[in-house]
Parts: sequence; C-alpha cells; structure tokens
Amino acid sequence: MKQFVVYTVQTGGYDMVQQPLVVDDRFDYILFTDIIESQKDGVWELREIPFKDSNLSRMSRYPKMHCLELLPDYKASLYIDANIQITGHRIYDRCVEMYNQGVEWAGIFHPERDCIYDEACEVVKRGLEEEKVVFTWCHQLREENYPRHNGLLENNTIFRIHNQNIESVNKLWWNTYLKYSRRDQLTLCYVLWKYPIHTDYLLPRGEHYKKSTTISCSGHNAAKTPPPLKQSYLEHARQRYASVIKEKETSIRDVYYFLFGLNPSTARILLWFWGVYIVLVYGLIIKHRVYIKNNVESKYSVK
Repeated sequence: MKQFVVYTVQTGGYDMVQQPLVVDDRFDYILFTDIIESQKDGVWELREIPFKDSNLSRMSRYPKMHCLELLPDYKASLYIDANIQITGHRIYDRCVEMYNQGVEWAGIFHPERDCIYDEACEVVKRGLEEEKVVFTWCHQLREENYPRHNGLLENNTIFRIHNQNIESVNKLWWNTYLKYSRRDQLTLCYVLWKYPIHTDYLLPRGEHYKKSTTISCSGHNAAKTPPPLKQSYLEHARQRYASVIKEKETSIRDVYYFLFGLNPSTARILLWFWGVYIVLVYGLIIKHRVYIKNNVESKYSVK
C-alpha cells in the first residue's frame, strides 16, 4: 500500500475519464464510478460509489467530499475531476512537499473570481442554480457576516491530508452542500472559513487548469451537459446588450450583494422587477438605434 492516492469520480458517463500522461510510483490511482464493467480502466483501479442517489451530480460529490471514509489507508489524497488530466510531475512533487510541511488542504485559485458572492451572482445570471436556493444560501452567508472577496477555489483539483481535521471539514462541507446549493464552489470557502485549518495552494496564483504545465482540462462531455435552468430576465437582457452589461459588472455584483442581505423572497421579487426594467430599457435603446439606423439608410439610399 502506497502513502498517496490520486482519485476521481465518474457517474452516468458525464465525463470521459482522462488517463494521466505522467504517472508517479508514489501514488495509487482510483476511479469511483456507478458503472463497473472491469477492474481497471488504464491506470485507474475501479471502485463502486457506496452512496446511491437518483441525482447523479449529488452522487458524484460523495467521493469528492468523503476521502477519509473511502480511502482510509492513505496518508493523503489528490482529488481531480474526471476531465482533468495530469500532464507533468510537478503536481505530484507539490503534494508530497505539502504533506511533509503539514499542509492539510490545498486547492487552486479560481481563474476569474475571488468571492463567493460574485460567484453566486454569476450562477444566477447563467441559470446554473435555482434563484431561490442561491438567495437563501447567500442570505445565510450575510447573516453570519461572511466577508466579501475571501477567496474562491477551483474545486476540480484538491489535495488533503487524511486526519481528524479534514474529516470534520469534509462532514461540514457535505452537510452544507446537501442543505443548500448543488454548486460546491459556493460552499467550500465558507467551510474553510468556518473551520480554519492549515491551507495552501497547489499552484501559484494565475496558474490553473486552463494555463498550466502540470494539469489540463478536456472540458465536460457536451452531450451529457445538463441544460441551464430557465433564463432570468437579467440574463435575457445581458445577452441582448452584453457590452453595456460587461461595463457595469462591478455595479451588478454590488446590487446582488445588497439583495443577498434582504429576505430571500423579497430579494428575488426586487431582482425580477429590476430584470424587467433592464429588458424594457435596453429593448427601447436597441429599437431606437435600429430606428435611427433605418432612417439614415433610407435617407441616403438611391431612389
């Protein structure tokens, strides 16, 4: 039995599991899946997910959040999403280095945001989660005075030492995930804030799955990607007048942060009216510009 393990999860064939381009003799490789047709898949040893659920997304999160329960014989683990491919030795060396330094948890900087509230704003705008769930969760964060810009991790790659602290963190993360949002990025940094442990980063700031020499990402299986939830009025307007909205992104996030501090039902009603207002205003602006353009073209057209 080796001290370290790399593990990943696949449910319902959502992602094509990537074979590491570089393997390390210090690590075992384990794939948790709901479909077992053989004992091995390339370098991966296949194991059945012990948690059953009709929601495959929730089912896939179980191994992700229960590394000690499922891998008790290892000193530390490196979790990667099934679509993440290890392309260099550096990530292995980094895991061993952090283990020797006593780092209990390490992740990767989010490439675009550093705030749960900003991520929640993006989730709502893109229709990735029900507004009710997001507003309820973020209202809870505001109630507990969770700070803005407290960091955000890209949860597709996670290093953990297997000790009692991590078991407690995993338990809190799982319970919070089940109670609130299905988007685990909205809960992890809260859990690490609530239960402070020795943390670090796997890769330097600015390096992530889109820009790294040690990991890469193949993208999720498009055929299996679930469709977004019903578009909000704000997203409808954003698509129609994207450039203006982009310039106002900071202001929009500030508005969301204000709404998260209100009663969730009241906040959603205000968001709905705000969305209708934006659609109407931008719709009038677009129609006005089209009207002006048509008049100009008509004036200078050859008769």
